[in-house]
Amino acid sequence: MMGSRSVEIFEPNRCACQQRDGVILTDFPPARMRPFRGNAIAGWLLLMLPLMLLGGWATPVASAEGIPNGWPHFFAGQVDNLGDSNPLPDRWSPRDVTWSAALEGYGQSSPIVWRDTVFATSVSGAEKEDLRVTAVSLSDGSVKWVRVFRSTAPETSGQLISRAAPTPACDEDGLFVFFESGDLFALDHHGETRWHVSLADRFGRFENKFGLAASPILTQQAVIVLVDHDGPSYLAAFSRTDGSLLWKRDRPREGVDQQDGQRREPPNGRSWSSPALVHAAGRDHLVCSSAGSLVGYDPRSGETLWAHEEIGGNTVATPIDLGGGRFLVASLIRPADGPTAYATESNLLARIVEQEAGFRLQVEWVAEKARGSFCSPVASQDLAYWVNPTGVVFGIDLATGEQRFSNRLPCGACWATPLVVGDRVYFFGKDGEATILKSSPEFELISTGHRTRDPDDRPDAPVGEAAVADDDTADEASGGEASAARRRVAALNSGVTLYAAIRVGTHWIVRYGDRIDCLNFAVTPNR
Repeated sequence: MMGSRSVEIFEPNRCACQQRDGVILTDFPPARMRPFRGNAIAGWLLLMLPLMLLGGWATPVASAEGIPNGWPHFFAGQVDNLGDSNPLPDRWSPRDVTWSAALEGYGQSSPIVWRDTVFATSVSGAEKEDLRVTAVSLSDGSVKWVRVFRSTAPETSGQLISRAAPTPACDEDGLFVFFESGDLFALDHHGETRWHVSLADRFGRFENKFGLAASPILTQQAVIVLVDHDGPSYLAAFSRTDGSLLWKRDRPREGVDQQDGQRREPPNGRSWSSPALVHAAGRDHLVCSSAGSLVGYDPRSGETLWAHEEIGGNTVATPIDLGGGRFLVASLIRPADGPTAYATESNLLARIVEQEAGFRLQVEWVAEKARGSFCSPVASQDLAYWVNPTGVVFGIDLATGEQRFSNRLPCGACWATPLVVGDRVYFFGKDGEATILKSSPEFELISTGHRTRDPDDRPDAPVGEAAVADDDTADEASGGEASAARRRVAALNSGVTLYAAIRVGTHWIVRYGDRIDCLNFAVTPNR
């Protein structure tokens, strides 16, 4: 359990790094992966679940500059209010990119930042057999180190399955990295392995044809992972010090007891959302919004504190903590499936309420017309924002749940969760275009059309693409429906895909599957 499985160590002098027109390019060999053959419609809708998904939660540590040490976990800005509230420039283009670092393989996780280091994960190989962690300098994009580990549960790679989807979490002790193979690593800030646990070896392989996306949670004592899938689901906490199991709680699919003593139909065990820490009534609650239920656990022991089942479609978005025991919940209604039970009533604001017998969950309001998608909702000043799968944004009054507006975003569908900076909300479209709104009861567009990357960029062809093309030709001749489904998915994902965008001080850091771009607005002033 404790041994690392590092098979290669790449140091900076083994990576081609060049500077062109002031932009530092760190080049690795192109990733090569075999396409996955599965249900294309479901795959299209589930492909981006990893993003929402991304979430590790830790308390940031203040730096000498008076702001926390970067962006230590996914959604850090949304839940920790990192940095100042001064707005960033309202326009940029590829020529404003300060540096760009290419990543070998492919990844859907958010980058995280600790002081002057940006960490990113990716996987490579036809069966995602290589698990990669890359550290680059926030200042100039130069590679500090790359670590490559062998997967203990390889599986065929492709567009319809998660690829390095869980986002790492870090603090002063180091980096905690979780892959959908079930491999959990603790590294120090130099990339040396402290310990390794294979959840697949210990508890069994994950049974989910679209992969896993839930990101780890950090507490003072533990790193906690959620595994909701078609097999036996569970929540487990491991010692930060040595990786030993502190506690494990099964998440039975037969449902959760209702207050009236009745039980509902079993929820689907498959889910991709990440847990969230919500502070209420003087203690932390580990909230799992997943597979038709909302459950609060004690992060110290795994004890169930409360449960709520009148919810549906909540298999994607991560809860967003608003303080005071309140948090936002979103549901996804997949066109291929239609709404599940309660899904149309599950875009809501909830509050954890203390009572004589413990705790209960109280729904403050439901946004009746709002619909969620791959990104989680966010809040800015007096409004909450939901974005549906077609790129329509809903502005919801935080106090009442009343809808203030619904408008289509110029940037289109968003797979990355929006960012709130001061009185502005930054939305990032799937193909990399950004749209900026002013926080206002009305739809107030500040600007749109900003990119760090040319939308016509195409990733390198994965292993097996030519063979699939040949298969498609044969299928087309015989009227094969599978071929058409594969082509639809390939067309949707053939271009640039923006998975995450974070802000650290004056830096924007944008994650694509094979690359990280950084814009330093201290160098590139507003134009």
